[in-house]
Amino acid sequence: MKKCVIFLLSAMLICIESIPFDHSCGENAEYHGCASACAIPTCANPNPEQSPHRACIQVCIICVCKSGYLRNQHGNCVKKNDCQKT
Repeated sequence: MKKCVIFLLSAMLICIESIPFDHSCGENAEYHGCASACAIPTCANPNPEQSPHRACIQVCIICVCKSGYLRNQHGNCVKKNDCQKT
């Protein structure tokens, strides 16, 4: 019985691991695994690391904007000079 349970658990783990995960993040964004929401540059705060008194909760952000892009108020990654246009 013990061998049967171990076999079934192993089979379930293999099945779960083989399910593909969609790493698509949208235009101008890339999969990062997990990044802190406190360090994500946005149009409203392009340099979050220079905001020492900013209240921040730890939230896992999987998709981050590519280098040279900032997240706007709609959640899209845009060039810095396009921040005011949205």
